[in-house]
Amino acid sequence: MFKSFRFPRQKTRFTCGPATLAAVSNLLGKPVDEDSIANTLGSQDVVGTSHEDMENWAAHNLPVKDYGSNTYKDQLAIANIRNKDSGKGHFVLFLGTRAGQIRYYCPLLGRTITAHKDDIDWKNGDGSLKRWTVNFDVDGDFYDLDVEPEQHAFFLGDPLDQLNVDTDTSLLLQHRYDHKGIGAS
Repeated sequence: MFKSFRFPRQKTRFTCGPATLAAVSNLLGKPVDEDSIANTLGSQDVVGTSHEDMENWAAHNLPVKDYGSNTYKDQLAIANIRNKDSGKGHFVLFLGTRAGQIRYYCPLLGRTITAHKDDIDWKNGDGSLKRWTVNFDVDGDFYDLDVEPEQHAFFLGDPLDQLNVDTDTSLLLQHRYDHKGIGAS
């Protein structure tokens, strides 16, 4: 199988869903751009992408085994978990499970994370969907996949105590990059 793979980081705050769909597509040799998926699915700031749109796009473009709540069977899957910091739902790519540990790729952080199943807040932002996944019908174990993310760096050099959010160049530049879909960290 793969020893290493390059997944792009999500380009905006709200395109984690399209980023995970693009990651699976690219992993399976069907390159597709996150922006194209986001436009097709109507992903929007604040609300992101709906579960139904994620399911439908995946079912029409990828080898989907099944999807919904309580369908995960320790394989390659897109999951919706709750972000510990914001409390909002966040789509990630489950790479597999071993000994109660799930390894997943987070497109926001641009890296893989290993966590015990019980430590993942595995529900969407409002808590209405629990243990939701889109599961892919593929052979192979992706647990040991070494992810090398594409990363963009942005440095804010203004002293925080003197920062004018309306006029300072670095914040305006960051906003411009964010508006163009270039992820700034």
